Amino acid sequence: MTPLKDVKVTAQSTVTLTCDLDPGEPKANIKWYKESRELYEGKKHNMSYSGNKAKLVISQADLSDSAIYRVEADNRHGRVMSEAKIFVQGILTLLLCRLLQQMLLQRGLSVCHVYHTCPCASC
Repeated sequence: MTPLKDVKVTAQSTVTLTCDLDPGEPKANIKWYKESRELYEGKKHNMSYSGNKAKLVISQADLSDSAIYRVEADNRHGRVMSEAKIFVQGILTLLLCRLLQQMLLQRGLSVCHVYHTCPCASC
């Protein structure tokens, strides 16, 4: 299984998590989780598995979609899993972050340098 990758998006965006995995024999049962709760197909979540690629699509992401997501594949021979964080920023948060970036750049600094991580989806 290839690892899932962390994702930063702005609110109302579509978020996609994907990983490659071999279904094994017998074919693995694939499940997606948000934190520790299993996700089910619906208007908000679309889950698919095709061509050895497992995919979760979250439509119109909002702040409540910020969480750790996990995909698990299991059969009688064992289980594999991978996790990733989705961070959804509100539009106002993004605008304030960009304003902060501009102010720091004028002083020769960056948001990543000051905070040791980047809270902005644009980095």
